[in-house]
Amino acid sequence: MSASTSSEQIINTEICEKEVPKVSTKISQSKKQKRSIQSRQEKLLVSAQILMTRQDDDWDIIGKSIGVQLKNLSTHQQSIAQKIINDALFYGKLGKLTDESIISTTHSIKSFSHFTSLLSFFLWLFGDKFIAPTI
Repeated sequence: MSASTSSEQIINTEICEKEVPKVSTKISQSKKQKRSIQSRQEKLLVSAQILMTRQDDDWDIIGKSIGVQLKNLSTHQQSIAQKIINDALFYGKLGKLTDESIISTTHSIKSFSHFTSLLSFFLWLFGDKFIAPTI
C-alpha cells in the first residue's frame, strides 16, 4: 500500500502543479483584460473630451453647411456645384474676384457676342454686298 500511496501522491502532486499555473494564468489574463478595457475607456474619454472642447472656426462651419446642401442635390447637380465652387476658389487665389463677379448660367451672352463678332467680320469682308440677318 505504501507504493500505491506514494504513486497517488505523485499523481496528485503532478495534477496540482499543472492546475496551479492555469489558475494563475486565468487570473493574469483577467487582469490584462481589465487593464485593456480600462485603457480603451480612457482613450475614448480623452477623444470625447477633445471633440467636446474643440471650437470649429467659421470656415469649418461653412464647409459643413455646403456639404449638407450638396447632399440634397442630384449627382449631376453636385458635380456642377463643385465645379463652380472650385472655379470661384481658383479665381480668388488669382485675385480676380470683385464685388461685381457673378456666375452666369446662360450661354446666350457668349453666343450673341460671338455672333456679333462674326457679323462684323462678314460686313468687313463683303461690305455692302452682305445682307445681315435680323435678330
